[in-house]
Amino acid sequence: ATAMGAALGPGTAILLDNLDIQFDVPLYGTVFFNGMTGPGFLMGGLWILFTIIILLTFEEPERSGLREQMRNEVTGTEKSPPRPGLPPLAPRSEYEMTNLDASMNP
Repeated sequence: ATAMGAALGPGTAILLDNLDIQFDVPLYGTVFFNGMTGPGFLMGGLWILFTIIILLTFEEPERSGLREQMRNEVTGTEKSPPRPGLPPLAPRSEYEMTNLDASMNP
């Protein structure tokens, strides 16, 4: 991937150097698209595309052991590490755990 970027980057810059376009954008003014600004516009467009793809396709993975850890914290079977200067953690009520289980199992 590094070698491909090292080869495509300068090659793309050479292709963009041949462009010399200017257009008017309302409320902004004249935009110049040339060899100096082209790489920035190209990367900006690619990052916007990448962000949209990630927003549409990313799914949070299931975290293993999360439910068991929360149950251990509530029942007190697992001691939490000491927190200097802070009060001890209060265990959650059964009502909170029921709502937690319901929200984790849609």
